[in-house]
Amino acid sequence: MQPPLEPATALALLPTEPPPTSRPTSTATETPTQEPNTAEPHPPRRTGAREAIPDAVRRAVWARDGERCSWPLDGGGCCGSTHRLELDHVVPWAEWGHSTVANLRVVCSRHNALAARRAFGSRCVDRYAAEPTERTHH
Repeated sequence: MQPPLEPATALALLPTEPPPTSRPTSTATETPTQEPNTAEPHPPRRTGAREAIPDAVRRAVWARDGERCSWPLDGGGCCGSTHRLELDHVVPWAEWGHSTVANLRVVCSRHNALAARRAFGSRCVDRYAAEPTERTHH
């Protein structure tokens, strides 16, 4: 068994560009973007099970963000919380964001919820939060 990689080494080994996606083509029933002169409508959101974030990517993001919430504050700097930390996709997975070092950040649960509300709206987030989960915590 090999020893774990140092964060800097893990970052150097990761691809800098996301892999090409098999993004579905648009259909006539989709709504166009908010800009009326745009030729291409938004692709549908991804749904279903999300693939696991690769361990090397996960470790590199945690190391880069110093195991602290990296949410930018209006007055400058970052939140810096070390409580209830989570990984967050800057471009949401449902909006075709990739699980790459460049598109992930460590945030506290409060700022992760805020990011979801900004991306999907309170109505969607509240509906998701109200659904019973199949997960059990021991």
